[in-house]
Amino acid sequence: MERKQFMIVLILVVASSFLSSAVIQFFNGHANAETSNNSAYITAKKIALVGEDGKVRAKFYLGIHDTPQLIFFDKDGNNRFNVGLAAAGNAGMSFNDENFEKLIDLDTKFGRASISVKK
Repeated sequence: MERKQFMIVLILVVASSFLSSAVIQFFNGHANAETSNNSAYITAKKIALVGEDGKVRAKFYLGIHDTPQLIFFDKDGNNRFNVGLAAAGNAGMSFNDENFEKLIDLDTKFGRASISVKK
């Protein structure tokens, strides 16, 4: 594996670890709040983070077949990063350019991990 490819994989592993931890903490907090009599919790099918300019900058929602999806948008509203589960339960993640072309794509379909990097 070339140094550039290794660095890309390393960055992706770190990013996915961070996001996985954040999602786990979100759900753990949700579960803890649900069982506590003193805490409030939010139940929603979609959460949107909106910037001061009124544009949606991130979405966390349930997609087709109630699969969780997390999407980040750039300042122009372009989908730049996705992470989520497919209907079969396999995880995926992609980094996109401004035209929603996948620059880096991680997929785990068919029980096998694959990484695609656009040159």
